[in-house]
Amino acid sequence: MPNPFNPIQAIIVDLPENGKIDLDVIDLSGKIVRNVANDNFTAGIHTFIWNGNNNSGKNLPSGIYFVRVSTFDQTRQIVKKSLLIK
Repeated sequence: MPNPFNPIQAIIVDLPENGKIDLDVIDLSGKIVRNVANDNFTAGIHTFIWNGNNNSGKNLPSGIYFVRVSTFDQTRQIVKKSLLIK
């Protein structure tokens, strides 16, 4: 079941060791519409905020999106559905 949100969604990542986090929001066609994070982080819990905008800062339409978190140079990935309601 998707995780509905409006207007912002907090995405919490627990990184077991220092490393890279790449966090993308993907639409139903498979296109990355927002890159929320792409950097190296220290071990621990990190909170990222997605406000429903694309990479250009424009509001995305209501609908189902996928939040993909990749760590350690793409060797670990988690994908979750998210429902944007406006």
